[in-house]
Amino acid sequence: MGDLFSKLSGKRRTKITEHDIIVLQMKRQRDNLHQYRMRLENNMEKERRMAKKLLSEGRREKAKLLLKKKRFQENLLEKNENILDQVETMIYNIEFSNIQTEVVHNLKLGNDCLKQLNQLFSIDDIEKIMEETREGAEYQKQIEGIISLNFTQEDENDVLKELNEILDQTNLVLPDVPKEPLIKDKIPIKSPFKQKIPLQA
Repeated sequence: MGDLFSKLSGKRRTKITEHDIIVLQMKRQRDNLHQYRMRLENNMEKERRMAKKLLSEGRREKAKLLLKKKRFQENLLEKNENILDQVETMIYNIEFSNIQTEVVHNLKLGNDCLKQLNQLFSIDDIEKIMEETREGAEYQKQIEGIISLNFTQEDENDVLKELNEILDQTNLVLPDVPKEPLIKDKIPIKSPFKQKIPLQA
């Protein structure tokens, strides 16, 4: 039966799939787009400062040209953001698809294991085992009842006598039973010695 769960409990070998390669490439592309966005933002900030400086120097046409360049980069940045959103959405969809595939695969393995277990133990077999267990318990109760009904005082004495003989043979030492009631604060300490169980008359 241990083989049933070997597929689930066995160590998984790391295997690079085509999906993993695609996700890795997409993440690299995303990182490149992030870096490109940072470069564009830095360039636009520099060109804005430069245009401000040129205006203060009275070089209006040069400042206007820099602001046009800045505007062109803003358009590029907007397109870059759209592409970045699409790439991140694709990465999410691919990873989520992989998770769904793995969940479905594990559910299939679990169902296969349950089917094999159900084949090993049918409902009839389980009911039969439970019935046999109940019958065994009832039989044990009947035996105990018969023994207790037919057990006389003489039988009790014979059992105690046999018990004393076993104690003699095995050299078991039992402690002396105190005759006075025990006091919580003061408990008498007596040396244990061999004691036979008295026979009832």
